[in-house]
Amino acid sequence: MWRALHNIARWEHSNIHKEVEKAVELTKTGQTHTSAVRVYIVEYFTRIMLEETRIIVDRTRMPNRTEGP
Repeated sequence: MWRALHNIARWEHSNIHKEVEKAVELTKTGQTHTSAVRVYIVEYFTRIMLEETRIIVDRTRMPNRTEGP
């Protein structure tokens, strides 16, 4: 969990304290801070994965520039 937070902080040009604060701000009623951090990490990596997948799919749909119309 801590390694993931350090990686997120590095990629976001942030620090681990700010990333934990973001997670805690998103804490839902009845949710522990530890749980909130775990959810934050999973949602972060899910978002990144979906963005990367979209980029790959968009690139495969681009017309081949060497082909004619």
